[in-house]
Amino acid sequence: MFRTLGLVAVVACLPSVVRADTITYNARADFTSTANPSGAWSYGTATTLGGAINPFPNYGPLNPDCGPGWYNAATWINYAPCLWKPTLGVPVSLGTYIPGPNDLILHPGLWFNLSTVLRWTAPAAGTTDISVLFSGAHVSPKTVLVFEDSSQLFSQYLNAYDTASFGATLAVQPGDRIDFVVAPNAFDSESTAVAPIITFTPIPEPSTISLLFAGAIGLLAYGWRKCQTGGK
Repeated sequence: MFRTLGLVAVVACLPSVVRADTITYNARADFTSTANPSGAWSYGTATTLGGAINPFPNYGPLNPDCGPGWYNAATWINYAPCLWKPTLGVPVSLGTYIPGPNDLILHPGLWFNLSTVLRWTAPAAGTTDISVLFSGAHVSPKTVLVFEDSSQLFSQYLNAYDTASFGATLAVQPGDRIDFVVAPNAFDSESTAVAPIITFTPIPEPSTISLLFAGAIGLLAYGWRKCQTGGK
């Protein structure tokens, strides 16, 4: 009987120890104007897609049609490249697209051939469920892409106010990168609303699993000893 109780106790412990709680990363809700990088998110530009990015070092007013946003004063020409979120209560208009206060807008830089990149970096090993919606927010065509490190997962040419979506489940290691990219297409006015959500489930640390089995062996040994001594 004690052996059975020990086994029941071990099984009862398994879900709480092995299960890893998921974390949801929502780029629009997580946006910040005070730090870059901020947590798992980085905002910047790249000349090589899937490669290193140059984080935007400046945050401030962009132009009369936009809210304040992230940019690099050294490469900022004609209000681009940049990444910004409309300010609540401030009316903004990009042609026929009216950004809402929850939108996150990326605009690439034509003159230096700079793609604007919204990057998520994995904090630990685990699995990710990725979903993203790209919405053209101004009149010019643009190319939107998703990368895992240097591997391209998705690419779509958007005409003006077209939309495109992408989803995938990926295994990641600490430091792996997921990039959401708006690339220049030899036009201005390429603003694009990008709405990624990443649901991340970390893998339990090996030490946690070792502790679990050590505890299981201890419970079984205790139950066996009780059984041998007649429950005394």
